[in-house]
Amino acid sequence: MSKKLVALFSACLMLSSFATQAAMISYSYAELDGSFDSSASLLDYFNSQSSTEVSVTDFDMESTFSDSIMNVTFSFDLATDSSFELFAGLDAGYGAEIYLNDALVLDSSSNLWWSKSWTSSDVISFEQLLTSGTNTFTVVWAEECCGGLSSIAFSSPLVDAGDFTSLSVGALNLLEASAPGAPVSVNAPGTIGVLALGLLALVRVRNNRA
Repeated sequence: MSKKLVALFSACLMLSSFATQAAMISYSYAELDGSFDSSASLLDYFNSQSSTEVSVTDFDMESTFSDSIMNVTFSFDLATDSSFELFAGLDAGYGAEIYLNDALVLDSSSNLWWSKSWTSSDVISFEQLLTSGTNTFTVVWAEECCGGLSSIAFSSPLVDAGDFTSLSVGALNLLEASAPGAPVSVNAPGTIGVLALGLLALVRVRNNRA
């Protein structure tokens, strides 16, 4: 293989290794059945059920479901340690749980209804100094009756100087990009594709000359 082909192939490998995990939000729910016990772990129950995923890019005034258990999980990467506060306004007659990196950090058995107001005393929140790397939050709650609109938001000094920010993929991407020391965002898959096409073209030219 020529030196040019080796160099191009090496560049492809380097770009693929620099590709970072994109921020993501997943939302899913499962219907409650006779085995549901509101005094037990909500997350354990959810994981034992067959769930349905709802496609979302944000979680602001999102519809929830009656006689169901809901799960919102979101992940993002930080290049440095930073404080972070999570807020959840939920319709959760059977209470709610918050997990950070698989560890339970908040457990409420109260009948929660935030009345679509962030000033409600039923809004639950959790604040933590997050370490650099990937951080994953999971919010789980169950509702017996009405399935009212629910929202999740956060506050971080890395986004809008710590202002209250609704949860969305765009906001999480901004959080990642604002962290000191964050790598420059590169559309790695597209760049690798272009380089791969170039590599194939060089191989074809080399074969035609042989």
